[in-house]
Amino acid sequence: MHAFNVVYNHWLYFQSEVIDQLPPDVIDQLPPEIVDQLRDGSLDQIPEEVVNRLPENVQDKIPESFIDFASANPLWALMGVLGVVGFVYGLMKSLVKLAFVAAVIGLIAWYFFFFQRS
Repeated sequence: MHAFNVVYNHWLYFQSEVIDQLPPDVIDQLPPEIVDQLRDGSLDQIPEEVVNRLPENVQDKIPESFIDFASANPLWALMGVLGVVGFVYGLMKSLVKLAFVAAVIGLIAWYFFFFQRS
């Protein structure tokens, strides 16, 4: 049980490191739920949209290593590209089906128009 407490306390110290290194005026400007999440370890960086809502002078005091930039995660970019490719593929597939059905209807109409017996 003692080894668990040592590991847990070290983990808590590591998690609260971000909040301890921020100036007090920055912590005062952050939303309370973000401060709580930084303290309990559910966040390890401040989200970019939260930083963008802070005044300029407060933004300058936050080190860039503490900001979670949305563009820093290449997985989101890959998911966006795959989404666009999937959309274009589905659109093309639907257009090919539409063209095929229109061609079949056109052939049937052509047959009945030219080969009718009056």
